[in-house]
Amino acid sequence: MGEADDGRGAVEMVPREPDSLAEARGRLLGIGMSIAIACAIVPLFFGAAPLTSEVFEADLPLVGHVEFVTSTLFDVGVYLVVIGLVLDVLRRRGVEIRALLAEDGRLEDLYRELVADYGEDVQPGGDRASATSARSAEEGS
Repeated sequence: MGEADDGRGAVEMVPREPDSLAEARGRLLGIGMSIAIACAIVPLFFGAAPLTSEVFEADLPLVGHVEFVTSTLFDVGVYLVVIGLVLDVLRRRGVEIRALLAEDGRLEDLYRELVADYGEDVQPGGDRASATSARSAEEGS
């Protein structure tokens, strides 16, 4: 959690998300949309209708006969978009729940329970991995 000054000298706890999660969501959505759009547009360059799929066959030495259908790429793009959107929805729900808990004054109680259950590795607005790596960096300096 970050701190924000509201101009009256009071400090408010503002939920923050790790940059890596925001980047992962954006990357998944971008890559997925790019793959799906490319699968729709590329057949047009070969005189085919949009989203036309082709089947490629090959005999590989160790694997044997393999067939690859280009529509699989479109499916992968759609899966990446869905995963990115689900991550976004979960993050938004988490931020809303955290804000409601902070508003009700229950966030600090929840934090104390987490510390009691998991030890000092838990930090508000962070996860155990980032807290552990931050503590390791502090000990190393």
